Amino acid sequence: GLALAVVMIAPWYLAIYARHGRGFLDELVLRHMLGRTMSHLHDTNDGEDVGLVYFVRQIGYATFPWCGLLPFAFMQHTSRCAPRPLARTLVFGAGLAAFALVSAMRTKFHHYMLITLPPFAALVGMWLAERPRPRDRWLVVVSIGAAALLYFVGRDLEASPARFVWM
Repeated sequence: GLALAVVMIAPWYLAIYARHGRGFLDELVLRHMLGRTMSHLHDTNDGEDVGLVYFVRQIGYATFPWCGLLPFAFMQHTSRCAPRPLARTLVFGAGLAAFALVSAMRTKFHHYMLITLPPFAALVGMWLAERPRPRDRWLVVVSIGAAALLYFVGRDLEASPARFVWM
């Protein structure tokens, strides 16, 4: 994966460096990439709590209406097939690493959370593929929990519909 990323990304950086010189890389890499990570560069969240809860809410908004299934997909750890637990672990790890990266950044923008959506969506997909049988009691618990979470996220979105539009 790292070799593929280098092969795909390095030519662009080399071409930009050849065309614009060091100034563009200083602006892009040092100011915008590292600057947003280490300090509040272009931060627009005055007066809003931008702690861990900020991005947990953003995940809820971004995954609406399937946000109710996400906690249950996180809790699934067993499977009948050997390759699936490894795949689930890798997908969960990718989502967790992406969440940790953006929540550790000093500059907080709601769209930074979008990099967590593909692994979290894949995790929900894996969980749905292995969901319990319809007559299982666990399905009742999942349904009630998912409906409750969906209600609370929906209520928050109704109070501020711009959050949904921004995502």
